[in-house]
Amino acid sequence: MKRLFAAVRFEAGRELNAYIGGIRLKLAHENIRWVPAENYHLTLKFFGETEEQRIPALSAALRKACEKQYPIPLSSGRCGIFGSRHQPRVIWLSVEDPRKELRKLFSNIHHELEALGIKRDRQNFVPHLTLGRISKLKSPTLFRSVMDELPEPPGQDFSARELILYESILRKPSPEYFALETFSFLQPEKDHSY
Repeated sequence: MKRLFAAVRFEAGRELNAYIGGIRLKLAHENIRWVPAENYHLTLKFFGETEEQRIPALSAALRKACEKQYPIPLSSGRCGIFGSRHQPRVIWLSVEDPRKELRKLFSNIHHELEALGIKRDRQNFVPHLTLGRISKLKSPTLFRSVMDELPEPPGQDFSARELILYESILRKPSPEYFALETFSFLQPEKDHSY
């Protein structure tokens, strides 16, 4: 069995890394498992524990979902939490999808996977980058104060150019991700008109 997910990789720039580093510093007293910068990604499908013999069919479905996909212009957005204000579980950064191309890819992936008997996720698709996972807050009041006072993050434009099927191996202090297969998007033809 392998623990799998399909995602778009995200590389934070200097300004965004500094912003995230500031959040980590302000919340250093809390029990938060921070995601290392090299592991930032935007999950489009979490498969969980998967039998190895199913991987070729999953790969074929993901390849088909990506075969007509051009690069997707995206940008980082606001910082938020999943869970309640009193019991937050995840600190995240939203991902803006102005042309709705990411949602189209998300739908294409799930359409192809349904043919394999894999049901759509019940939750709404909320494009985001997980920054940290919260076990239990030591000071919920201070946590809320820090989150409420955060300035707007610096926006960062980026282009999703491929989908990656990752294996996740749970280790401490954070999981390790290994790319099993990469599905490159189409490259737009260059405009040679002058």
